[in-house]
Amino acid sequence: MAVNLSALAGAGQQFFDNSGVILSGGKLYSYAAGTTTPQATYTSASGSTAHTNPIVLNSAGRVATGEIWLTAGSNYKFALYTSTDVLITTWDNITGINGTGITSNASNVTYDPAGTGAVATTVQAKLRESVSVKDFGAVGNGIADDTAAIQTAIAASKALYWPSGTYNISSSITLSGNSIAWFGDGYENSIINLTSSASIIFTGNRNTFSELNFKASSTASTTPFVLGVTAGTAFFDSSFTNCKFQGNATTNAQSLLSLNNAYINTFTSCMIFFGGTVININSVGGRNTFQGCSIRATQDANNDQLIKHVAGDSNYFIGCDIETCTLIVNISGGLVNFQNCYFEAALRSADAGLSTSAILSGGMSTFDSCYISNMIFSVYTAAAIVFKSNYFLKAAAPLALYFREITLPYMHIEGNFVTPQSSASVGLFMRVASPSIIQYTTDDGTTFATATVTNYCYVNQERCRDVNTASFIKFLYSNNEYVGMPSTQELRVGSSSGGGIVSTKRHSSFTSTWSDYPLTLGNYFFWVDATGDFRIKSGAPTSDTDGTVVGTQT
Repeated sequence: MAVNLSALAGAGQQFFDNSGVILSGGKLYSYAAGTTTPQATYTSASGSTAHTNPIVLNSAGRVATGEIWLTAGSNYKFALYTSTDVLITTWDNITGINGTGITSNASNVTYDPAGTGAVATTVQAKLRESVSVKDFGAVGNGIADDTAAIQTAIAASKALYWPSGTYNISSSITLSGNSIAWFGDGYENSIINLTSSASIIFTGNRNTFSELNFKASSTASTTPFVLGVTAGTAFFDSSFTNCKFQGNATTNAQSLLSLNNAYINTFTSCMIFFGGTVININSVGGRNTFQGCSIRATQDANNDQLIKHVAGDSNYFIGCDIETCTLIVNISGGLVNFQNCYFEAALRSADAGLSTSAILSGGMSTFDSCYISNMIFSVYTAAAIVFKSNYFLKAAAPLALYFREITLPYMHIEGNFVTPQSSASVGLFMRVASPSIIQYTTDDGTTFATATVTNYCYVNQERCRDVNTASFIKFLYSNNEYVGMPSTQELRVGSSSGGGIVSTKRHSSFTSTWSDYPLTLGNYFFWVDATGDFRIKSGAPTSDTDGTVVGTQT
């Protein structure tokens, strides 16, 4: 018979009367709980020998055999009497230790929340409100392979808690389903570490991830973290908050975070860094937002690139810190918008520091209200680009805003502030490929342009195009501000025999003498002579008094 030790007088208990006197000869009766129906108790764990009922206590007030054992699964009532049958007390609903009804697991323990109106539950139900990967055997010591335990945990629960630790995963995991929630103890503490060519493929929707470090070791897959499957299941309407995506700093083979079929996802206050390509957006979707994120790579001469944008509509980077890499952005398709971001490229000594840091070869790129330092732009035919209300600083000695090549059908530049690094520096530099749209002449007379264009450039939605037989484009370059530029600089559109329109918000440090690069509109030259008169001439002036006076200083 299965028996359990009694919770009352189970082993060696001594009984006393109400005056504290040892209950010699006292009598202990046993009944079924809540009744006066006698119910047997037993002398040992074998359950083979029953006590007398009542049990008569010895002269020391104890059970003579020393123990009382109860039938497993049964509840008892006990009544204690003196040797003269005077009732001292009773105990009801007594069970055996580890028997039914006694505390053997959390399901039998009540959890009573604090606060008025709180509803009691069991400790088991309360603990199961969150499920930890350690519940399934994950160790998280950075040494053990936790793959099997984590796969079991993922199959068991959509909500997973990752306590502090480093969890090694050695084979790829496809995370599918909706309303999944993973959370940790902060991205410096809860680390999901991929090894052995492993990757995590995220699919589904309305999923949330927070306070986690998604880390790819040098042995992980070259595409360790993939959002959505190309021509397959998408990943959308999901979020990563206060997470870190971390590649390996010594290799440029990884494409760390790949958006292949992802849309309407948000990355908030995340750190995303290291890897050959840190973020690769090649998505059939779009409308993904990176807000307040830090996106970085190593400052070296390898082929690192921070953001590669091949496809996708209206992806946004808002208030992000994007820096410390030679190639910051490489945009060949789709629509990408940068708003209130900080950009800084890592310059190299090669090419006098003029290594390209932004390749815009397709799609449409918008830079709005950004701080942009050390950025060298290469812009090609298939691209459309908008620069509005940005602050440009020190692209490379001696340049502040430098366009390496320009052959594009659409360009909008408005309301920017361009500051070179010294008064001897050039504020704006555009070196154009054929067909060209801009001529820029430096103080040493070098001209970077031809003028065989049929492209259009837009500012304020107004289109300007060929205006003369030499096929020069009128390019309206408006509301931009330049400071600290030397007096021997000329900003000009067109060529020496034709031209366009330059409209600036402010152009400080420019002089306007006949020999010091006067204002030029088309083939007409304007300057102020030594007496203060305003003069005009068709063709270059040869002296201060050349041309015709069209206005007199008063």
